[in-house]
Amino acid sequence: MNDIRPHIQTIACMTLLLFSHPVLAGDTAETAKEVYDHGIELFKKNDYMGAMAEFQAAYAQKPHYSVLYNIAQCHVMVENNEEALKTFEMYLVQGGDFIDADRRKLVEDEIERLQGLLCPMSLEISPDGAAILLDGNEMGKSPYTKIEYLNPGQHTLIVQKSGFKSVNKVFILRREEADEVEKIEIELTVVDNPAKLFVTSPVEGASVLLDGQNVGNVPWKGIVDEGNHEVTVMAEGHQTSTVKVSAIAGETSEVKLDLEPTGPSEAKPDKEDTGKAFGDLGLAKTKKDPKKLAIGPFAATLAVSLVGGVAAAITGALGSKNWDDYNATDPSDTSRLDDLASKGRTLDGFLIGSLVVMSAGVVATVVLAPFTHFKKKKVEVQAGLGDFTVTLHF
Repeated sequence: MNDIRPHIQTIACMTLLLFSHPVLAGDTAETAKEVYDHGIELFKKNDYMGAMAEFQAAYAQKPHYSVLYNIAQCHVMVENNEEALKTFEMYLVQGGDFIDADRRKLVEDEIERLQGLLCPMSLEISPDGAAILLDGNEMGKSPYTKIEYLNPGQHTLIVQKSGFKSVNKVFILRREEADEVEKIEIELTVVDNPAKLFVTSPVEGASVLLDGQNVGNVPWKGIVDEGNHEVTVMAEGHQTSTVKVSAIAGETSEVKLDLEPTGPSEAKPDKEDTGKAFGDLGLAKTKKDPKKLAIGPFAATLAVSLVGGVAAAITGALGSKNWDDYNATDPSDTSRLDDLASKGRTLDGFLIGSLVVMSAGVVATVVLAPFTHFKKKKVEVQAGLGDFTVTLHF
């Protein structure tokens, strides 16, 4: 790969610059945009690990498929081919129909190239519901039949399910054997005399978490792997309680956890602070939500049209009064007539300018309206000229 690395670097950098665009404003958006833009700058400086960290941080704040393309490019530049392949595949799955044909073809070609640098491995795992970990990464649940492409070298596969004997398999993949698919078939066997847990609490309906996973409500009884486990019981309005327990094959370990009520002053999360999103990051505009603009541009154009309208109304009134004064002036008073005529021409100019401003504001407001996200909160727009003021609430 070293002989084509400069070419890949040039293409990757040009692609990032070509398809990157700013995100929309917002609390989370502004923070993520700064992180994302910093990642672009680091990539241009050939700091691919730093750029990857920034792109991953932006994706964590607002997951968007287009950022995955940038992350995959960084993996390519540091020759982390396995992660680059997985990230490109995630990009295609999450982007779906929003990825245009040319971009999809480009990514599919890159995936094929990366597969040629890795070692294929076929996995067939049963029974249903077994957890699969490959090199410490969760691959999902069985049944699992898939070809994985891995870097040459040593790998560890762990398959486990409650009530079954776990499998921990270490294997080595070699590049010179990459044309042959390594096949691994695992079928877990049932434990004859499994370990069991019985969890209770005085708080009815409290949730039970086993090693961080929600398994049900108290009273809960289930088969677990032999060994150490962490049991957590939690309920609304009560303090969470956690205990470590050692499960022994052939025995039922009983766990009873009392939950202390929380005080009335304990802070609760603000619902409005959760789930904030920002405009789309990355390389392509989303088609999911056409109303993606903040209300600021719409309010600004509306204010412009209001100012133009108010100015036109005032100028029109002054012009009408000036015309009345002109008609009421003695024809022999040529000096005053000239002054009124000059003033009239000036007012006519202001009137035309005000109408142009108002028309431009109205057109811009109409164009922006379909693309504006109107939040469910009160927004006030004021526009005025002199003693005339117009206030709108929406």
